Amino acid sequence: MARLLPFFIFVLFVSCQKDQEEPLITEDTLHYDGPNQNAPVLARGISYPSVKFNATYLNDHGQVGKKIREIDYHLSQKPQNLKLLIFTWNPADDSIPGDLLYEKELNNSKRNSWNKHSIEINLEVPVQGLWITFEVDSGDNDLRVIGCDPGPREINGDIYGLFGDNNPGWTDFYQFSGEETNINWNIRAMLE
Repeated sequence: MARLLPFFIFVLFVSCQKDQEEPLITEDTLHYDGPNQNAPVLARGISYPSVKFNATYLNDHGQVGKKIREIDYHLSQKPQNLKLLIFTWNPADDSIPGDLLYEKELNNSKRNSWNKHSIEINLEVPVQGLWITFEVDSGDNDLRVIGCDPGPREINGDIYGLFGDNNPGWTDFYQFSGEETNINWNIRAMLE
């Protein structure tokens, strides 16, 4: 029995690590990011880390009309509240999202881990493009919430929304950070 104890400890350690595994990226994955490296500190209060995919990108990758099966995201620290929002692309103004297609509270997400949210409705990739957005309420805390890769950033891979007095509205995290944080959010749509 004493000889088997190290084996059981090893198996337990390996099985606990499965939650940390990065989701498999296939040709049916919408994403800009690479492997998780870290997570930048978000502004206090409510902000919106996002990725967006325009019609040209979706057409070039043959993704229009496919079903969005799940959203994968890396969560470092848990905020007070976390919500997933999926919007259409706004053809009248590409700097703001279009119509809301899907909304879901995600307060059961695991911290320091990749998380998967199965889309609960029949949701197809729209022809005009889409935004995948997280509404993050950090309260009065300096939190590292949505994970990121080491960069360099892809256009539309680090969209960031921050609203209210003297805030930029929709921008990208690169500009928000004074061009110091060059990343892509760990946000992915798994299609079928």
